[in-house]
Amino acid sequence: MNILELTACAGYSAASYDDVPDSQKLENRWTSTTFYWLPTEEAHYLIFRGSQQPRDFLVDAMALPVRYLGTWVHGGFALAHFSVRKKLRKILGDIEKSGKPLVVTGHSLGAAQGSLTLLMAHRLYPSIDARGIFFGKPRVYKKPGRDLFPDKRVLSCVCGSDVVTRLPRYLFRCESEREQDMFYLGNDGNNYLNPDMEFVAEDFSVVDAVSDHSMNTYLQRLREIQ
Repeated sequence: MNILELTACAGYSAASYDDVPDSQKLENRWTSTTFYWLPTEEAHYLIFRGSQQPRDFLVDAMALPVRYLGTWVHGGFALAHFSVRKKLRKILGDIEKSGKPLVVTGHSLGAAQGSLTLLMAHRLYPSIDARGIFFGKPRVYKKPGRDLFPDKRVLSCVCGSDVVTRLPRYLFRCESEREQDMFYLGNDGNNYLNPDMEFVAEDFSVVDAVSDHSMNTYLQRLREIQ
């Protein structure tokens, strides 16, 4: 795990709520799904904005499983992602031609959209070296399900008592331990890579359940590590 890259992605994800400098902004005005394409010398970044408009919260609430990208996923997340699929397909095709790696990132709803984009890249553009770095990611895929990603292509950063990372509580799951690493920012002030899930459950505090979901909280905690 590269803490500098993790912090850089946190900065991009925080900036996505306003604007990501030097990037191309793409969106669907009907669903308000918004993402940024940032090419750099080392890699291409696709940065998805989290919940900001009223429609975004409606998408979050549409927690019925639908078939999408060859598997069962959260219906609201699938609808939002479907609304920008043509734009994504074009960009992923350009990234494939460039030969550079792809890093997909985002916070909250943006992390869910990012996970589906990573799945699209692996399914439809397998020659792209693609991985995801996500913050406060909700559960996207229907239980029990099968592994969808190559080993450790996902890094999920979870801040203490962030309640969204535990939702939707029923029917859905996050990526498996084989597919992803978890970087856990504990309520005790320490940070853990792939902690025991019993510890994570015991560390949860209702008092901080909402505040720990803030992207600014993630960014501050990560900057303190450097």
